[in-house]
Amino acid sequence: MYQYECDDGNTNNYDGCNDKCEIENGWQCAGGTPTSADTCWKLVPPYVISAYISESNDLITINFNEPLILDYDWD
Repeated sequence: MYQYECDDGNTNNYDGCNDKCEIENGWQCAGGTPTSADTCWKLVPPYVISAYISESNDLITINFNEPLILDYDWD
């Protein structure tokens, strides 16, 4: 029988436990049981590795050490 590294109850990536039930780099997961989800937490927060402002000052590009998911509401 296959043993999952983690199971956080969803198939989202970048939340510690990926869609293949593997612990993602920079995360730790624990505490799950056969009937309850694991809890995952970041070991190191994301950090900026480079930033650039366009000559016209209308575009800012920021590169982080890992993919980020930004949650925003324009309304």
